[in-house]
Amino acid sequence: MVPESNVPKRKMDDVKLHSVKDHLFKEGITKIRGIPVTTLERTIIDILRKKGTPKEGRTIIVEAQKKGMRINFSKLEHYATIFRVKSKFESIMVNM
Repeated sequence: MVPESNVPKRKMDDVKLHSVKDHLFKEGITKIRGIPVTTLERTIIDILRKKGTPKEGRTIIVEAQKKGMRINFSKLEHYATIFRVKSKFESIMVNM
């Protein structure tokens, strides 16, 4: 994810950039070894935003839980609301 105001012009092999409005760029971002990356919750919502289905979102959640990863469902709901995929999120939660 990159902010709309700062999309790199240089193309990189095997890297696909997705832009997001500047004010949403910092939502759900953490740093690993100093590199900004999206949190698990934000990544799930980004997948739903980019034509992912509730079934795919549910599969990601289940697989993450099997690996012992903790998912903050309050954050998931927050991101689903601000990124306008609340109905897909609700479909996931009905079947969990």
